[in-house]
Amino acid sequence: MNEGARLAVYSAILIGVSIVFQSQASKLAQPVLIATYALLISSVILLVMAKIKGKKLNAINKLRKKADFWKITLSRNVFGTLLLLYGLSMTTSINSLVILRLEPAFVIFFGYLLLREKLKQKEIFYVTATIIGAVLVSTSGVLSFNETQTGDLLVLSSLIFLGYSYIPSRRLMQKTDPLILTAYSNLFGGIVLLILSAALVKNLAIPANALLFTMVSVITFYVVGLSLWFEALKKTQAWRVASLLSITPIAGGALSFLWLGESLNFVQLTGAITILLASYKLSAKRN
Repeated sequence: MNEGARLAVYSAILIGVSIVFQSQASKLAQPVLIATYALLISSVILLVMAKIKGKKLNAINKLRKKADFWKITLSRNVFGTLLLLYGLSMTTSINSLVILRLEPAFVIFFGYLLLREKLKQKEIFYVTATIIGAVLVSTSGVLSFNETQTGDLLVLSSLIFLGYSYIPSRRLMQKTDPLILTAYSNLFGGIVLLILSAALVKNLAIPANALLFTMVSVITFYVVGLSLWFEALKKTQAWRVASLLSITPIAGGALSFLWLGESLNFVQLTGAITILLASYKLSAKRN
């Protein structure tokens, strides 16, 4: 395994771990507050990192004038994050980890819809397979709208916005440093959610354990996980990095099993394997 692939594996493991901690934090406090704290804390840390690395922090003067920056901020950091955190608060960590692997299918869908990218027959097959797998994971083969399935649906809905965000991100990252873009989109997304939180929630404080879990998720995802992901992209092919993200549910699922006692039954496991294999194929084919 070359260095780029190894970094991608480490990144996938940390991202999987971060989802588990995000899930637990969202169950201990209002999800909108968890989202707000995570975005604002991560933006401060990332801006400090950017300053240490000698990045140009005044890039925000140009970014804020670009429509793509606001599309990323609103789609990924506001709507996508809100739906994801509320979904995480209602379902299990394992379900969320598996369903989030449908993201490549949504990226391909928006590429076809908005960029007129060609959709191959095999890709249609794999997208269909991921949808079937998601239904099996969420329902265990029995359709009933309980809280867990509502949470699964919210996590799935978040992928509409997260998947769309790749379109403006792809355009903007050709001219903007990824670290700077992430830091400022998190900052402005956090400010929007702070205003929303102030309007919806009387007390903006969160319990100490929720703050601890949020800090762990911020460090494992934004600070270390994404940094390793960007480094991996510099050292190996994009398709290899994207494909290795299929490890994310395995790493997070192992933590959920050992820490929270969560598991999948046979039907859910069948669905999870279907999603992992199909998302791997989609990532490898598309990149």
